[in-house]
Amino acid sequence: MLFKHGRYSGFITPISYGIDLLVINLFAYLLPINLEEQLLFHSYISLSWIIISLLTEFYIVYRYSKVTHILRLLFRQFFFYFLVVYAFIGFFKQPNMSRLALAQYVIYIFIAISTLKFLSYYLLMKYRERVKGNIRNVVVIGKNKKTQQLIDVFNARSEYGYHFVKQFCPKDKNFDIRDCFSYIVQRNIDEVYCSVSELNNNEISQFINFADNNLKTLKFLPDNKNIYAKKLKFEYYDYLPILSLRD
Repeated sequence: MLFKHGRYSGFITPISYGIDLLVINLFAYLLPINLEEQLLFHSYISLSWIIISLLTEFYIVYRYSKVTHILRLLFRQFFFYFLVVYAFIGFFKQPNMSRLALAQYVIYIFIAISTLKFLSYYLLMKYRERVKGNIRNVVVIGKNKKTQQLIDVFNARSEYGYHFVKQFCPKDKNFDIRDCFSYIVQRNIDEVYCSVSELNNNEISQFINFADNNLKTLKFLPDNKNIYAKKLKFEYYDYLPILSLRD
């Protein structure tokens, strides 16, 4: 049961960093680049990789991210890394470094890291789909066409790793926002999806405060009137637009 229901999302990024840093340093050590200052070069490429990845958000891949998003991350990361690696020759006066071997080095690590990134992406999807691990429990606030489309995505795309638990309807006469909060806490709900069209501003503020105080992820299904009303981040679950608070 530990492996089925444990949540390891916090370990994925550090492990990915460690593996990628091992790859870029191992290839630099094995290939005949003619390094005169090995310690300097390894320190340089490691620090450069980390800085570039932070700027390009290379390791920010969501469970609903598409393959095209990963491809963009890879090409952007390696474009800047290629420039930085070749700049080492001029910065540190290394005329004997093999430029051909350096080009081969960048190509090899591009192939290796791309393979690892897509492999981990695929394995995580299969892990969520078949083992039911790395699952996020979710509730939906609102009952309309868009909320039903979202619930359909949760149920149909099991590789995303969302477990739809309950739907609350603010239009019901017996609806009480405090009951929602109690249910979310008691059932260990991870993410809350609110339909903007069915909540007033006060209720939205209450949900935002509750999510902040209880470390819950809060996202919104926009309506046409309020879609540009707030500075929120756009995401897409399949074709369905979702708004989330910026980090």
